[in-house]
Amino acid sequence: VISGALVSLTISYGMWIGWVPADGDSMSRGNHIYHGFIMSVGYMLALIMARELQGARRYLCLALAVLIGLNVLVVEDGRTGYLQIITATSVFVGLTFSWKKTILASLIFAGCLAFTWWISETLQTELSNTYINLERAIDQGDVRSSVGHRLEFYRSAVEIVSDSPVFGVGVGSVADALWSHYNEGKMKAYTDNVHGEFFNMLLAGGVFGVGLFLGFLIAIVYDGTRARKMGSTALGDSLIGLAFIVLVSAMFNSTIKDFGEKHVLIVVLSACLAALPRMFLRGSRPAK
Repeated sequence: VISGALVSLTISYGMWIGWVPADGDSMSRGNHIYHGFIMSVGYMLALIMARELQGARRYLCLALAVLIGLNVLVVEDGRTGYLQIITATSVFVGLTFSWKKTILASLIFAGCLAFTWWISETLQTELSNTYINLERAIDQGDVRSSVGHRLEFYRSAVEIVSDSPVFGVGVGSVADALWSHYNEGKMKAYTDNVHGEFFNMLLAGGVFGVGLFLGFLIAIVYDGTRARKMGSTALGDSLIGLAFIVLVSAMFNSTIKDFGEKHVLIVVLSACLAALPRMFLRGSRPAK
């Protein structure tokens, strides 16, 4: 994942500077959702490695984390990416420092965010447009924007599943249910993907499906907490940080249903969980 994040980071900066030909594409080759996700995971891992390592390697990982954070906040323009970076930082700070140092670190980070907003025209424009489009969608019912589309999709998902709130419409019937809802004039914009994993789960599996998905995230946090208690702070923090990044991503994007985020999730989980059985086995042995 670190290697993949480095490739994405290099291409993104290269396109921004002009060293990599864009050929009409937007930044991150047009897939800013995946880019923001893998950057956030790489950012969290870089922070943890910077904390655990010593000497030049610590500063190298810290520099990588700074480059990733600036890339998401200044170079790219993904709203979910902003929230994922903020979430990853908050989780890392909370897991690393005492509560007094956490408050101080949070204030410093808030100051860094304010300064970044001040110097970044991209960030200012993105946040301003988001607010304007959100206001138009709520006050005027104007869904001709990314924000408007999402609100319309979320509203329609809740309407559709209201007939079967416990178990949803079934995985194979989601696309048909959305198409019927659109054809009946109940949805202003058509989609077969409501761009929110929690709403996808709600449509497909109802409250039961959402509960299973939340249980999946809670299980990751639980194993991360167990790893921390057994002395593997880096592994535990990686799992906990990953769970919170997925939580934020799933609020606004189809983290499991579509795009490339699920592949990053599978790779990181496979790498982290591979160490858990050996660790838990060692931890369960009685002391001699």
